[in-house]
Amino acid sequence: MHGGTSHSDLLSDLLWCNPSEKFDDIDEEQPDLKPNDVCGCAYFFSYYAWRDFLLRNNLLSIIRGHEVQKDVVRLFRK
Repeated sequence: MHGGTSHSDLLSDLLWCNPSEKFDDIDEEQPDLKPNDVCGCAYFFSYYAWRDFLLRNNLLSIIRGHEVQKDVVRLFRK
């Protein structure tokens, strides 16, 4: 468990879910959600799962900040 949050709540999902390794490859079929075996909680999500979440919640984007990036910031599909 990270930071004392429950593994089954929305806040935990927003904090600890990560884009899949093939997030930017929209031509390859991939599951919307895949269990994250690396940290033992949360999921890896596809581009389509991300897009659907933004549309359903009337959001333009989500800024995530729990992982250090080599180039300070990493932009996924614009």
